Amino acid sequence: MTQAKPQNLELRSTDYRHLAELLSTWTGIQLAGNLQLMSGRLRKPALDLGLSRYDDYYDLLRQRGPNSIEGQTFINALTTNKTSFFREAHHFDFLVSSVFASAQNLAHAHQELPKVRLYSAGCSFGAEPYSMALLAAHHLPAHQGWDVRILATDLDTTVLQRAEQGVYSRDILNDIPSHLHPLVLRQPEPDLCRIKPDVAAQVTFAKANMVQTPFPVRGRFDAIFFRNVMIYFDRAMQDQVVASLTNLLVPGGFLVIGHSERIHRADMLRVPVPGVYQKQSSGRSYHPPLRRTSKPTPKPPPPLKRIVVGQWAVCTDSSRVATVLGSCVAACVYDAELGIGGINHFMLPQSDSETESSARFGMQSMELLINGLVAAGARRSKLQAKAFGAAEINVGMVSTVASRNSEFIREFLEREGIELVAERLGGADAREVIFWTGTGQAQVRAFKNPAAIATLKKREITAFRQSTPPTHADF
Repeated sequence: MTQAKPQNLELRSTDYRHLAELLSTWTGIQLAGNLQLMSGRLRKPALDLGLSRYDDYYDLLRQRGPNSIEGQTFINALTTNKTSFFREAHHFDFLVSSVFASAQNLAHAHQELPKVRLYSAGCSFGAEPYSMALLAAHHLPAHQGWDVRILATDLDTTVLQRAEQGVYSRDILNDIPSHLHPLVLRQPEPDLCRIKPDVAAQVTFAKANMVQTPFPVRGRFDAIFFRNVMIYFDRAMQDQVVASLTNLLVPGGFLVIGHSERIHRADMLRVPVPGVYQKQSSGRSYHPPLRRTSKPTPKPPPPLKRIVVGQWAVCTDSSRVATVLGSCVAACVYDAELGIGGINHFMLPQSDSETESSARFGMQSMELLINGLVAAGARRSKLQAKAFGAAEINVGMVSTVASRNSEFIREFLEREGIELVAERLGGADAREVIFWTGTGQAQVRAFKNPAAIATLKKREITAFRQSTPPTHADF
């Protein structure tokens, strides 16, 4: 028979003092004298160990140490985790207008992309570092060559495990700017969403104890967020941790803290944004981000290449490929991180003849396109797609062609596990699609001129009646 756990735990003032001192020694956290709070949080860990007295629990913790399972459970129970996406939004506005803008200016001046390194210290459930990552993915996207890495640490291993999953209540979309919503994926569960894997990949989570000597973090960071953590430390511990974080900043780097917190160091100057300090390399002057004195000379776009119905193209460089569509469909498929993309142009889902195999038909065209992308080095698991066309404009063809094409491309991509991130299917207008293979950007221009549409109708009917072999457009 299993022995019942003792239930007569009572937290005395001496127990509270001993356990609070132990927490302070291990983590630097100063508790505010709330016996009821400590009792509520430590009751279950103590009972799970079969203990009936808190002084026995204290003795066991001292014996096992902070890195034991019991010690980590004790620390996790007494740490406070409060977090939300884009909390204190002006700090994230400053990140964009200062750190990201400076990186962009350096890239413009030197014609190369600098690395950007950020650190979220005391990251809790991950909302802060993921907010940084969402902004970085928007302003400094990886597919353009930017190298952004974010370190996120916390003392609580429980919250780190949840943060690494990147899954949250769908309510977080209320806190995330709408233009960043495409970077958050809806989950099959109705109330959950997930940070896109390529965005989450920018963040590395790790356990770190701020009071550990030597300091457990290495690196050189452009900005460190250390918000609302120092309030739990005494003055001596605050100064010790700030000194360690300052050493991690590049000259001119920024340390962001909570509004009620202060830094008292000659080499850290408070800037005109609440809670933001800048590391000074010499003197005491705030260095705002550099501003361009003149507009850069825009680079000419790459030459425009074209494909027609029955053709497909894959490019490993930054190319523009265009095609003109009526009821046909063009699928633009790409690996954004590697800058490899391709486009096709087909006019029917598949042939009625079992012997006919042609890139004029969607099934063959999509297989040829995807195989071509993989052969060029694209990763099948990273492919994304945009789909265009399927307009109701044809005369002399089956009236359901456009709707069949729309249904086919959506079902095909879903079956193959390729995310359809954008589409413009249906309608009554012919359209031209220009696809940037290196970035996945697509430009669509509608034709409303009756003469142009009539010409396109004739072209589609002619192509429909002809048989063409699978064709790769070589440029």
